[in-house]
Amino acid sequence: MVFFRKTQLEDIVHLWDSYGLKISLGEYSQGHISPIAFRLLERVTAPELLQDAIEKEFKPYAARHDLAVDSLLREYCMEIMDSASTLMLAGSAWELRLLSVIPAIDQADMRVDVTLELMRQTPVPWSQGVQSAIDKVYFL
Repeated sequence: MVFFRKTQLEDIVHLWDSYGLKISLGEYSQGHISPIAFRLLERVTAPELLQDAIEKEFKPYAARHDLAVDSLLREYCMEIMDSASTLMLAGSAWELRLLSVIPAIDQADMRVDVTLELMRQTPVPWSQGVQSAIDKVYFL
């Protein structure tokens, strides 16, 4: 138990020192590492900055914990769509976030899954960004 707490505290310090992410031991202890990795993305308010955050923060943190990056990014996208399902407006902030995250998913099957779900949940006519994401998947 002492070693486990020490590891948790070291990770909390790492989050602060490396990424400037404040998290309490109580928050850290509540769940899995995935929600903490998602917080690294959630704090990025401008969708155009997400790619940089994925490369410089999310991927290194996931690697530190031996997490599958593509699976995590897919899960993150699905959570965004689930939480935004009542506000499916073209060009919404959630849509712009997804369109910024999808290209960071390297595995084609996971990128296709996210894009198909985006197609299901986005009203027609699709925005230019959604149409472009669909075209990229269609022409894999």
